[in-house]
Amino acid sequence: MENPTNEIERILQRFMASASPDVQQAAIQKYFTKDAGFRHPLCSVDPGPNSREGILGIYQWYRVMSPRMEVIVDKITYDAEKSILFLDVIQVFHIRFSPLPPARTRLFSRLTLRNESGRYYITFQEDFYHPDDFCATIIPPLVGPVGFALRAGGFAFGLSARIAQAIFGVWRPPPNRTIH
Repeated sequence: MENPTNEIERILQRFMASASPDVQQAAIQKYFTKDAGFRHPLCSVDPGPNSREGILGIYQWYRVMSPRMEVIVDKITYDAEKSILFLDVIQVFHIRFSPLPPARTRLFSRLTLRNESGRYYITFQEDFYHPDDFCATIIPPLVGPVGFALRAGGFAFGLSARIAQAIFGVWRPPPNRTIH
Protein backbone atom coordinates (compact mmCIF):
# COMPACT_ATOMS: atom_id res chain seq x y z
CA MET A 1 0.00 0.00 0.00
CA GLU A 2 1.21 3.47 -0.74
CA ASN A 3 -1.67 5.22 1.03
CA PRO A 4 -3.08 2.91 3.75
CA THR A 5 -6.10 5.07 4.59
CA ASN A 6 -7.30 5.21 0.99
CA GLU A 7 -6.45 1.63 0.02
CA ILE A 8 -7.32 -0.52 3.05
CA GLU A 9 -11.05 -0.91 2.36
CA ARG A 10 -10.42 -2.31 -1.13
CA ILE A 11 -7.68 -4.57 0.23
CA LEU A 12 -9.93 -5.91 3.03
CA GLN A 13 -12.56 -6.78 0.43
CA ARG A 14 -9.97 -8.83 -1.45
CA PHE A 15 -8.81 -10.98 1.43
CA MET A 16 -11.97 -11.11 3.56
CA ALA A 17 -14.86 -11.11 1.09
CA SER A 18 -13.47 -12.08 -2.31
CA ALA A 19 -15.58 -14.47 -4.36
CA SER A 20 -12.39 -16.10 -5.65
CA PRO A 21 -9.81 -18.08 -3.64
CA ASP A 22 -7.14 -16.97 -6.13
CA VAL A 23 -7.87 -13.27 -5.50
CA GLN A 24 -7.88 -13.90 -1.75
CA GLN A 25 -4.52 -15.68 -1.84
CA ALA A 26 -2.95 -13.03 -4.07
CA ALA A 27 -4.15 -10.25 -1.74
CA ILE A 28 -2.73 -11.89 1.38
CA GLN A 29 0.57 -12.58 -0.36
CA LYS A 30 0.74 -9.01 -1.64
CA TYR A 31 -0.33 -7.06 1.46
CA PHE A 32 0.89 -9.16 4.43
CA THR A 33 4.56 -9.57 5.26
CA LYS A 34 5.90 -13.14 5.12
CA ASP A 35 6.40 -13.05 8.90
CA ALA A 36 3.02 -11.45 9.73
CA GLY A 37 1.09 -12.35 12.86
CA PHE A 38 -2.64 -12.61 13.51
CA ARG A 39 -4.76 -12.64 16.67
CA HIS A 40 -8.49 -13.33 16.88
CA PRO A 41 -10.77 -14.51 19.72
CA LEU A 42 -10.69 -18.08 18.36
CA CYS A 43 -7.25 -18.42 16.78
CA SER A 44 -3.86 -16.84 16.37
CA VAL A 45 -0.73 -17.09 14.27
CA ASP A 46 2.54 -16.05 15.88
CA PRO A 47 4.82 -13.90 13.72
CA GLY A 48 7.65 -15.93 12.23
CA PRO A 49 9.13 -17.32 9.03
CA ASN A 50 6.31 -17.98 6.52
CA SER A 51 3.60 -17.30 9.13
CA ARG A 52 1.63 -15.54 6.40
CA GLU A 53 0.64 -19.03 5.16
CA GLY A 54 -1.11 -19.65 8.48
CA ILE A 55 -3.04 -16.40 8.05
CA LEU A 56 -4.05 -17.46 4.55
CA GLY A 57 -5.34 -20.74 6.00
CA ILE A 58 -7.48 -18.87 8.51
CA TYR A 59 -9.05 -16.67 5.84
CA GLN A 60 -9.60 -19.70 3.60
CA TRP A 61 -11.38 -21.43 6.49
CA TYR A 62 -13.60 -18.36 6.98
CA ARG A 63 -14.75 -18.73 3.39
CA VAL A 64 -15.28 -22.48 3.75
CA MET A 65 -17.49 -21.71 6.77
CA SER A 66 -19.21 -18.74 5.14
CA PRO A 67 -19.36 -18.93 1.35
CA ARG A 68 -20.86 -15.44 1.20
CA MET A 69 -19.34 -12.70 3.29
CA GLU A 70 -19.90 -8.96 3.24
CA VAL A 71 -17.49 -6.46 4.75
CA ILE A 72 -18.32 -2.79 5.30
CA VAL A 73 -15.65 -0.47 6.69
CA ASP A 74 -17.48 2.09 8.80
CA LYS A 75 -14.47 4.07 10.09
CA ILE A 76 -10.73 4.20 9.41
CA THR A 77 -8.23 5.88 11.70
CA TYR A 78 -4.54 5.91 10.82
CA ASP A 79 -1.74 6.69 13.26
CA ALA A 80 1.02 7.49 10.77
CA GLU A 81 3.61 7.99 13.51
CA LYS A 82 3.14 4.41 14.79
CA SER A 83 2.07 2.91 11.42
CA ILE A 84 -1.16 1.50 12.85
CA LEU A 85 -4.57 1.38 11.16
CA PHE A 86 -7.69 1.13 13.32
CA LEU A 87 -10.78 -0.14 11.51
CA ASP A 88 -14.40 -0.22 12.65
CA VAL A 89 -15.95 -2.91 10.44
CA ILE A 90 -19.40 -4.40 9.94
CA GLN A 91 -19.19 -8.00 8.83
CA VAL A 92 -22.07 -10.08 7.50
CA PHE A 93 -21.25 -13.73 8.06
CA HIS A 94 -23.47 -16.71 7.25
CA ILE A 95 -22.39 -20.19 8.26
CA ARG A 96 -22.76 -22.66 5.40
CA PHE A 97 -25.95 -24.75 5.59
CA SER A 98 -27.27 -22.79 8.57
CA PRO A 99 -31.04 -22.25 8.51
CA LEU A 100 -30.55 -19.07 10.55
CA PRO A 101 -30.27 -15.67 8.84
CA PRO A 102 -26.81 -14.16 8.28
CA ALA A 103 -25.31 -12.41 11.27
CA ARG A 104 -24.39 -8.74 11.01
CA THR A 105 -21.61 -8.15 13.53
CA ARG A 106 -19.30 -5.35 14.50
CA LEU A 107 -15.57 -5.95 14.50
CA PHE A 108 -12.72 -3.69 15.53
CA SER A 109 -9.44 -4.47 13.79
CA ARG A 110 -5.97 -3.11 14.54
CA LEU A 111 -3.45 -3.47 11.73
CA THR A 112 0.21 -2.85 12.43
CA LEU A 113 2.02 -1.84 9.26
CA ARG A 114 5.64 -2.01 8.19
CA ASN A 115 7.13 0.42 5.68
CA GLU A 116 9.42 -1.28 3.20
CA SER A 117 10.79 0.88 0.40
CA GLY A 118 7.90 3.35 0.56
CA ARG A 119 5.15 0.72 0.59
CA TYR A 120 3.19 -0.41 3.65
CA TYR A 121 2.50 -4.04 4.47
CA ILE A 122 0.40 -5.62 7.21
CA THR A 123 2.74 -7.15 9.76
CA PHE A 124 0.19 -7.89 12.51
CA GLN A 125 -3.60 -8.04 12.60
CA GLU A 126 -5.64 -8.09 15.81
CA ASP A 127 -9.42 -8.54 15.70
CA PHE A 128 -11.70 -7.56 18.59
CA TYR A 129 -15.41 -8.38 19.00
CA HIS A 130 -17.99 -7.66 21.68
CA PRO A 131 -19.03 -11.03 23.15
CA ASP A 132 -22.59 -10.80 21.82
CA ASP A 133 -21.41 -9.81 18.33
CA PHE A 134 -19.00 -12.72 18.35
CA CYS A 135 -21.80 -15.13 19.35
CA ALA A 136 -23.93 -13.76 16.54
CA THR A 137 -21.20 -14.86 14.14
CA ILE A 138 -20.79 -18.45 15.28
CA ILE A 139 -23.83 -19.39 17.43
CA PRO A 140 -26.64 -16.86 16.82
CA PRO A 141 -29.13 -18.39 19.32
CA LEU A 142 -26.71 -17.46 22.15
CA VAL A 143 -26.94 -13.72 21.45
CA GLY A 144 -29.88 -13.26 23.84
CA PRO A 145 -28.36 -15.19 26.77
CA VAL A 146 -24.96 -13.55 26.29
CA GLY A 147 -26.58 -10.10 26.17
CA PHE A 148 -28.49 -10.93 29.36
CA ALA A 149 -25.26 -12.13 31.05
CA LEU A 150 -23.51 -8.88 30.07
CA ARG A 151 -26.34 -6.76 31.51
CA ALA A 152 -26.40 -8.93 34.66
CA GLY A 153 -22.64 -8.41 34.97
CA GLY A 154 -23.10 -4.64 34.71
CA PHE A 155 -25.75 -4.73 37.44
CA ALA A 156 -23.60 -7.01 39.68
CA PHE A 157 -20.54 -4.76 39.30
CA GLY A 158 -22.54 -1.65 40.22
CA LEU A 159 -24.11 -3.40 43.20
CA SER A 160 -20.72 -4.75 44.34
CA ALA A 161 -19.24 -1.25 44.19
CA ARG A 162 -22.04 0.14 46.37
CA ILE A 163 -21.59 -2.68 48.90
CA ALA A 164 -17.79 -2.17 49.04
CA GLN A 165 -18.30 1.58 49.45
CA ALA A 166 -20.85 1.12 52.24
CA ILE A 167 -19.01 -1.60 54.17
CA PHE A 168 -15.35 -0.76 53.59
CA GLY A 169 -15.51 2.90 52.57
CA VAL A 170 -13.48 2.06 49.48
CA TRP A 171 -13.57 4.30 46.42
CA ARG A 172 -16.40 6.45 47.66
CA PRO A 173 -16.69 10.11 46.68
CA PRO A 174 -17.49 12.49 49.53
CA PRO A 175 -21.22 13.17 50.01
CA ASN A 176 -22.80 16.35 48.64
CA ARG A 177 -19.78 17.26 46.56
CA THR A 178 -20.48 18.26 42.98
CA ILE A 179 -17.63 18.30 40.52
CA HIS A 180 -18.00 20.40 37.41
